[in-house]
Amino acid sequence: MTTIKRVAQHAGVSITSVSHAINHPNRVSDTMRRRVEKAIEELGYHPNPAAQNLRTGRTNLIALLIPDICNPFYPELVQVIQTQVSRVGLDTLIFNTDVPGNLSGTHMTEYLSQIGQNRFDGVIVASEALVGHEHVLEDLDLPAVYIGHLSEPIIDNVTIDDFAAAYMATEYLIKKGHQRIAHISGEPKFFAGKQRQQGYEKALLDHDLAVYPNYIYAGTFLRPAGREGIRVLLTQPAPPTAVFIANSQMAIGALATLSDMGKQVPEDIAIVTFDDIAEMEDIRPTLTTIDYSPRLIAHHAIQLLFERLEGTTPDPPRSIRVPFSLLKRNSA
Repeated sequence: MTTIKRVAQHAGVSITSVSHAINHPNRVSDTMRRRVEKAIEELGYHPNPAAQNLRTGRTNLIALLIPDICNPFYPELVQVIQTQVSRVGLDTLIFNTDVPGNLSGTHMTEYLSQIGQNRFDGVIVASEALVGHEHVLEDLDLPAVYIGHLSEPIIDNVTIDDFAAAYMATEYLIKKGHQRIAHISGEPKFFAGKQRQQGYEKALLDHDLAVYPNYIYAGTFLRPAGREGIRVLLTQPAPPTAVFIANSQMAIGALATLSDMGKQVPEDIAIVTFDDIAEMEDIRPTLTTIDYSPRLIAHHAIQLLFERLEGTTPDPPRSIRVPFSLLKRNSA
């Protein structure tokens, strides 16, 4: 097995120089670094990760917390993060925080405790379950990025303007001539759910339309809420002619239920939703939706984290809002 001593002999430099070239390349000249890199390539040397970790105090591990590994929105986001992280020699450990019994918040704090004890180099959190538990993440004293909204701006975050996007979706239905517009909301305790409902309500009020509580069904961001929500809304004395649904999972559930009920979309009821997951390409009718890129979100999150790891950014938390658009299809 090739050792660092042999690499040093082959390159004609000291062992310390080889160590610096590998772990702290800014401490050696470009000529020295290229000589060491050439020796490493010719000898097929592979540094010992455990030994490197002891020297640098780093584990080369990034923790990624997501709320629902089965939600089609997250695989693309995870793929981009894993790819970018691996390119710089780091590994990603994924924690799925969503569990039955409304225990997501408990699991979140438990996972963050594990992350702190195991000396991860950094963490990316893509789960609304952190809201209200920000102090746990702050106590870790780790470079961290949050995907979504926080009640307190304590760390860098990447998100979209949920309020403005929901306003756009609802206004589109209004301009299509609908006046009885319902809403199947997201989880009310989550910031995104609140903001999307508030955007829906503001659009109605700005166009002199009333906000009727019986036209708002409190959903969960999960498909069963879409199925149940659309059934409840259509039992109203004056059923809505259109509905803004807070995410694509609930919209798919609602669309299936409407088909079971013999209802036509958009003839009997129009639908506009949120997120453009790949699964929606094969659903008929195709769903009009707010479109924003999980790949772009992941790219920004990784860039923010890398800058924190390198210590090249100022202390105040930064916030990036990714662009969105209304993807007009056949459901509205």
